[in-house]
Amino acid sequence: MIMRVAKLWSAGVLLVVGVAACDAASPGPMGVAEAGASGSGAGEEAPTPVAGGSVVDAGAAHDADLDADVAAPSPSSGYDVFLLAGQSNMVGRGASFDAALDTPHPAIFQWGRGERDGMIVPAVARLDHNDTALLDRVGMGLSFAKAYYEASQPTPRPILLVPTARGGSSFSAHQWNPGDPLFEDAVLRGNAAMATDPGNRFVAFLWHQGENDVGQYDNATYSQALDAMIGAFRARVAGASSAPFILGQFCPDWSPDPAAKASISSAIDATPQRVPFTSVAPSAGLTSNAGDAVHFDAPAQRTYGARYWQALDVARANVPHP
Repeated sequence: MIMRVAKLWSAGVLLVVGVAACDAASPGPMGVAEAGASGSGAGEEAPTPVAGGSVVDAGAAHDADLDADVAAPSPSSGYDVFLLAGQSNMVGRGASFDAALDTPHPAIFQWGRGERDGMIVPAVARLDHNDTALLDRVGMGLSFAKAYYEASQPTPRPILLVPTARGGSSFSAHQWNPGDPLFEDAVLRGNAAMATDPGNRFVAFLWHQGENDVGQYDNATYSQALDAMIGAFRARVAGASSAPFILGQFCPDWSPDPAAKASISSAIDATPQRVPFTSVAPSAGLTSNAGDAVHFDAPAQRTYGARYWQALDVARANVPHP
């Protein structure tokens, strides 16, 4: 099957107007990738959902020169699928969009949400996460996918991102544990995306979270919740039984209670010692939004996407010990 997505730009908003189907880097400490050369309470308020789902408000700067149609691959090809989850730094709160740097890529798609639910649509900044706040901001997903695609030359496969993150979400608020609403939504959407083509290949999970568990969970409790979620994701998402799982670190400039932050940070950093095929993408040197230390700015998000790609091979090499 070939899926075609008709799209147009109107007043800075990407509109999907129809879908037709027709036949025809070096590792540092264990599991922590080296940062590349490029490149005050806990957490943030959760967004208020909007009825009918999210529409990507790209802003005036998004008047990109795009073709009228984007063709999805044939079954003989399939997609490389990635599931993106966590809270707002995975969603993307980076200000601001740059038309030259954040342009869509013709081989990178996303599993749509809201009015585009169940559709394979172009991946644009921002992605269709389970979050409706600050839709003109930049996340790491698109830059990660571009780095992965370029590294796959000369025989790259098209990429399908499954965005499922929500700002302000946590384990302690019963959102990401197996059985919780956001976890179950991510599993459902990951499996639906995988079922679109028999040639699909699940490649990895991208996770950034923890700010809203600072001060709520201690190191042991957070570690237990995180490890249980990773295991459940791998058990329940099709093709993901040993898929790499990449985690991220907090913004260096963010300064909540130091001991509480360190407790969660150390749990994240030690994940590769506890769980095989995991790695941590370092945030050293990355910058925050002005007046908003908890969130990476747009340049940092673009760099962080590349660091997550560098961490992919580190996770693959983190094999179980006998």
